[in-house]
Amino acid sequence: NSKYVVYRTQWSYETLSGIAEWFTGDSENWKQLAQANPKLNPKRIPANAPVLIPTKLVKKKTPPTKAFADKHRVHYFVHQVRWRGETLSLIAKWYTGHYGNWKALAQANPGLSPNRIVLGNRIHIPPEMLITQKTLPRKVVARTLPGYFAHTVSKTDENLSDIAKWYTGSASNKKAIGAANPDIDPDFLLVGNEIYIPSNLLVTDKPLNQQSVQKTAKVTDKGAQPETAPSAPKPKKIQLFGPKQFQAN
Repeated sequence: NSKYVVYRTQWSYETLSGIAEWFTGDSENWKQLAQANPKLNPKRIPANAPVLIPTKLVKKKTPPTKAFADKHRVHYFVHQVRWRGETLSLIAKWYTGHYGNWKALAQANPGLSPNRIVLGNRIHIPPEMLITQKTLPRKVVARTLPGYFAHTVSKTDENLSDIAKWYTGSASNKKAIGAANPDIDPDFLLVGNEIYIPSNLLVTDKPLNQQSVQKTAKVTDKGAQPETAPSAPKPKKIQLFGPKQFQAN
């Protein structure tokens, strides 16, 4: 169509304002490009998408360079896959609030296989969809997998050291459990807190017996001590040759 020059985007992060800047010399012409391309999202254009540019606006026909595109790109938030069990829908739910936004993430990451997310994958999240920049916690991923185990705090005097001691065999695992539960304050547990115990640390899934843990901790710290001191021996009565008794003065 002689009314338009057709440009096919080369990267998934190009925008109409950047394309307008390159081809027409004025980024404000993105509005006219938007009118000519009503189905395109001005801030999120997938790679290889045809963009119609009104011929009357065109000042150059060579495609933009990568250096130019990078300069004008949308600044995406990047999530790196860290945990076994992550899926694009779960990532979408955490960062955008809706499982169904996995389709938009797939469009923003054209080189990614939506059904085969692997450790190390870098997932670009469009900024206009982002509701949190907090990293997707292992705990959230673990909930979707078989074998998930968590302890629910039921008493105000519970602490993470005792929980670590009971479920993992060592109070020193408090730090690791705290890291696996970034949504809680490790030094101030609240009744109702759900404490996820990573499977590689778990040695028992029996409910916490806090008295037993604290008793064991005291013995470990102070050594085994008798509950009461032994009483002094009573003097023995001496008996000689029958019922008559006497005591030494």
